[in-house]
Amino acid sequence: MISITKLSNNFEIVDLINGTQLTKESLSRFASGYQQLFLNNNLVKGDRVGLAMQEDFHHLACVFAAIDYGLIIVISGEHEITNEYTSRRNIKAMITRGIHPCTIHADNCTHLDLDDISVTEDMFEGVETYIIDHSEVLIEALTSGSTGVPKCIQHTHKSVESATDDSIRLYWKEANTSWFFHNIVHLGVSSVYFFPALFSSKRIVLPRLDNPYNAEDLDKYKPDMMLIFPVHFQLYAKQGIHLRNFDYVKWVLTGGSVIDNSFIRRLVKNQGVEKVAVIYGLTECLPPLIHKVVDKHNLDLYNSKEMGSIVDNTGSYDINENEILTIEGSSHMCKSINDESIDVFVTQDIVSADTDTFYFKKRNSDLIRIDDQLINPQQLVPNWLEGYCCVFSISQTHVVVVMQHKDVNVKQLVQKLADNGISVDKLVTHIELNVLGKPNINKLKGIYEKGN
Repeated sequence: MISITKLSNNFEIVDLINGTQLTKESLSRFASGYQQLFLNNNLVKGDRVGLAMQEDFHHLACVFAAIDYGLIIVISGEHEITNEYTSRRNIKAMITRGIHPCTIHADNCTHLDLDDISVTEDMFEGVETYIIDHSEVLIEALTSGSTGVPKCIQHTHKSVESATDDSIRLYWKEANTSWFFHNIVHLGVSSVYFFPALFSSKRIVLPRLDNPYNAEDLDKYKPDMMLIFPVHFQLYAKQGIHLRNFDYVKWVLTGGSVIDNSFIRRLVKNQGVEKVAVIYGLTECLPPLIHKVVDKHNLDLYNSKEMGSIVDNTGSYDINENEILTIEGSSHMCKSINDESIDVFVTQDIVSADTDTFYFKKRNSDLIRIDDQLINPQQLVPNWLEGYCCVFSISQTHVVVVMQHKDVNVKQLVQKLADNGISVDKLVTHIELNVLGKPNINKLKGIYEKGN
């Protein structure tokens, strides 16, 4: 069961944000304080709460408090919480603290702003945690994905625990120190890093919010476990992360998209990382499902299209008549999508297979034809423009090129589209990125449609 009781007794949190260190006992007492807060605000088992908190020890304590109290944690990429948002899933409370990615404009639920409410170790007055059934819902993810209609994906204690256990089995057996720059806002991250790090590491380091890859901090604590997406190299290049010696790192976990060879090579060959796991998974069916482990011995053989082999031994993986990967019977599978139970999930990823190895070909959505190949238009965005430019299709012959600001140079991109008979509209607006560094396409489509 996912619970604070599963933390090891010698577990240590180094919180560089607040300049403090905590043990399992201290974290548990803070969690009890949060449970007292839930009780004081009339929350009961089965109620839904939204969390928007900065990544410090209070966030960890609140997550575990909510889990052991029997609350359902609702997560999403929304930056503005409205009455419509909270009523959609009957959210009873929104909990915020410090630097968080959203603003609250909802008066139909309780807003607990922890910057104005002091939660301490000595608040606990005898709150009893609820007995949780393994099949009960633990987390709801409200997502639109990059394409398609909005979805509510429900995961149970069982599915999250199963995915977590597989991650621990594969990557975390000898974990010592984890660099903890990622929270529960993304379910895939939760199953391969958030919970495995907490349940396996002897120590986790919560880095400074203003400088999460501080060179002195990295050298001092020498984490052997890190989660790094390609976008981080771009966002933090100014801090020299791409040049750092990481020979103390045993594992870098990554995924979320096709991972370029140059990214892997930089980590293993140039920075000294022992192993990189490229992990495939979905919000609907939590990672790790399929993975490819790369080290110095097979680095030169790495193919970015190679997804690797199946690691989820509870599921059945097939390729249907349309070459789309389908998953059935996985213990990592969500309970429901939009309140409809699901047994077989059609991923929309077009793949091929050779013996026990899967290869990614393309996504089966919003494709345009470039150089006589069907591709997702976002694939045309060069690496140096990621985060500053986004492309989505209106039809197979018409796309919208979104620029973070008007000075972003998209001339070459537009010319490439024109050469292939693709017409273009331009949109200048803020581009929201999720934890994987991917743009919120659905929101950008809404902005475009509203303006037209």
